[in-house]
Amino acid sequence: MLPLYLVCAILGGVLVLFSAIAGLHGHGDLGGHSDLGGHGDLGHHGDPWDHDPGHVGGHAGPHEENAATDSASWLPFTSLRFYVYLLAAFGIVGTVLTLSKMSAEPLTLGLSSGTGILSGLLATFVVTWLRRADVSSAVRYEDFMGATGIVSVPIRVGSPGKLRSTIRGDVIDVIALPAGDEEILSGEEVVILDMEGHIARVARASDVLQEMRRET
Repeated sequence: MLPLYLVCAILGGVLVLFSAIAGLHGHGDLGGHSDLGGHGDLGHHGDPWDHDPGHVGGHAGPHEENAATDSASWLPFTSLRFYVYLLAAFGIVGTVLTLSKMSAEPLTLGLSSGTGILSGLLATFVVTWLRRADVSSAVRYEDFMGATGIVSVPIRVGSPGKLRSTIRGDVIDVIALPAGDEEILSGEEVVILDMEGHIARVARASDVLQEMRRET
């Protein structure tokens, strides 16, 4: 098992170092950023591991306090960062335990795997927390008013959906409810009319434009 541990330690270490360097150049936390409640996952400030499956863009917006309704935005197993740190910790711990003869297989494998999983979880949650602090200091309530976005999860009365908007240069996912009684489907463009806590009240951009034309 030693060759496997060594390969994982070297590969994981290189990827962690790459992530840290890329993050410093991108002015992110560890490279990370996703708020008013969570910046990607709360945006993306340069971390190469922020391109997580199911989380394109980076910043998870003001909906983090409602994470239970958007669990995919914080699940560590969908994050590349989780696997990078898992790989590095697994390899390092396995190598140290094997060379020092502090334990034998299969105990070494179990300890290495457990440490790797814990490291991946810790790294993912720490970066998510840092992102939230980052965006909360950068994005204000007023910045959302009148902003446009594209619906990514259908928005229904009594059933919050999600839209993706660019706020002050950051791509942010926002939990939203319709201002009216009609369902707004994925792919439609909407305008944020109001913010109720961390939930946006939105209307179709076309409807808002028509209303403005009537008023003029």
